[in-house]
Amino acid sequence: MEATLLPKTTNPPLEPPKDPLSAARERGKQMKKKLLYNQDNPLTNQEVAKKLGITTEAINDKRIQGELLGLYHEGKYLYPSWQFNVPGLKQVLAALQEFDSWTKLMFLRTGDIRLGKTPLESLQASDIELTVKAAKCYGKHGAA
Repeated sequence: MEATLLPKTTNPPLEPPKDPLSAARERGKQMKKKLLYNQDNPLTNQEVAKKLGITTEAINDKRIQGELLGLYHEGKYLYPSWQFNVPGLKQVLAALQEFDSWTKLMFLRTGDIRLGKTPLESLQASDIELTVKAAKCYGKHGAA
């Protein structure tokens, strides 16, 4: 029995498979940027320290303790500048302590059915008690 040789093919080299989630990741990056930069430019650690008259180490401590909303973006922490003039924000951040900072920002900046507006708008209108209640219900199943 004689072996038959198959003709050589000139197929192009295989390309690595495309990441099926790359478009979703890009949309996520764009949403983060929109949430962080929509109202105004966020502040750096140094800018917040100067604004509050404390050290950058103290800023980091406040962020870690949940007293300041700091978001890790493009290799550094950034702080929404609006947070320094919002009554009740510390209470809302405390109610959201189980969530990461991006989830906290998303809660604050997107509409909430309990409030009829964004939680940030509700806090700015000094509707603190209802906003804290909405934060405590955030991510939970069932009636609020």
